[in-house]
Amino acid sequence: MTKVQKWANSKLIGRLAGREKQAVPGEVSSFLGGHIKLTKFERVSAASLQEKVYFAWGTKTKGVDFWEGEFESPAGEILPDDSATVRFLFIAPTPNDSSPAVPDYGKIISSHINETEVRSDSEGEVKNEEKQRTSEEVSPTAIVIHLPATGEQTYSYRLDIPIFLAQEKGWCSLIVIAAFYGHRKPKDQPAHYISTVAGFVAQSIGIMLEASHLAAFMEKVFPSSVIAITGFSWGAAMSSCSGLLAAGMLEGHSHRNTNASSSHSSSSSSSSTTAATEEKKVRKGKLAVIPYVGSCSPSPIVDGILQGDINWQVLLEDAKKNGLPRVIEEDEEDHLQGEQQKGDEQEGEITGQMVRDRLMALMCSQHLRRFVDALKERRAKTRQAHSDSSLEEDEVAHIDSLVCVSALHDRFVPSSYTTELYERMASVTTPGQSENIWMLGGHVSAYLGRSWNWYSAIIRAVERLL
Repeated sequence: MTKVQKWANSKLIGRLAGREKQAVPGEVSSFLGGHIKLTKFERVSAASLQEKVYFAWGTKTKGVDFWEGEFESPAGEILPDDSATVRFLFIAPTPNDSSPAVPDYGKIISSHINETEVRSDSEGEVKNEEKQRTSEEVSPTAIVIHLPATGEQTYSYRLDIPIFLAQEKGWCSLIVIAAFYGHRKPKDQPAHYISTVAGFVAQSIGIMLEASHLAAFMEKVFPSSVIAITGFSWGAAMSSCSGLLAAGMLEGHSHRNTNASSSHSSSSSSSSTTAATEEKKVRKGKLAVIPYVGSCSPSPIVDGILQGDINWQVLLEDAKKNGLPRVIEEDEEDHLQGEQQKGDEQEGEITGQMVRDRLMALMCSQHLRRFVDALKERRAKTRQAHSDSSLEEDEVAHIDSLVCVSALHDRFVPSSYTTELYERMASVTTPGQSENIWMLGGHVSAYLGRSWNWYSAIIRAVERLL
């Protein structure tokens, strides 16, 4: 088994950790706000899918539609060429004409593949408004984005819940393959084992950017749907960060109240009310985040049960040969400690403890608090820019619904880490719409019980917004 054994390019690590003092770690902020463009999106049969992935015993795919899509990662600049193209599976209820009718959601998405920006001429605007109005009328109740746990290289172990959601609730789902996994794995990489520290951090930044941009894309196609982001373990941490990034991106996604524009009254008072309503823009979609047994920090990889995935001796030898990469210092105290570390490196030999401390500092540079603080800063700037008007909670960046699931006897992720994840996420969630559910057992039992516990948490988070 190949383990993390090299730091790789120290300049890249500096970028990923954030050399300059930024609210959002490293390069993340420079990739936000762009738009993804699907390069492929086509229907796949359940039979052909079963040839490539594993379906849990007893899984029935009747009434479920599958589409597979691709787009270039917004984080492609920091990923290997083999990892730059994102592949995802879209799961939806099979379209039918029964009552109520189920639209062909995949076909609606495919119509947006070659969509261009709205033209300045009136004809272009009318066409765009007609497409938007159509999408609002046929939007699914919810679209759930499922992120991978460590080592989940295919769609296989995330298929059961999306299939249940499509069959039982009529909701849609997206299963995303992370960089360095599956078809996105570099040719010389064995299984899912990433051999460099830089690669590991780039993978995390990549998946959170890809998920948040997918959320923004789906909100554009289906503006009335609840957009939910979820994941287990590492996927739970990534869903939290992705949700925070998506909240900032969706703040600017607003839609005209088309119902108001169609109403008409002969009275001047009614006309003025209609005009005012027509001018007001609201975000019709809602954002839910469901972290299932996650951590506020990637530090358990260094000090937890997963530290065995790091070849500490080889990493130490690499540091002695090439030096330790610099990591951003969060405040003055950290800065002084960092200067002391650099002085120690210059005065004597690099030690194993120094390697462990530096890796922990790098992991902590990706701590959830930095993403939460960035969203709070954005909210404050939005309110400051509109100081002459009162803004409601729906008009600033926020999460609409949060349901965290934590395991009481987790040996992989300390309970203090899951508690902190919940508390920090709740601070940017609509008041009264956050909940932390504690379940008996640990990481393994949480995984084995996902078909009920996780499934129930997703439904709980979404249905409170309906």
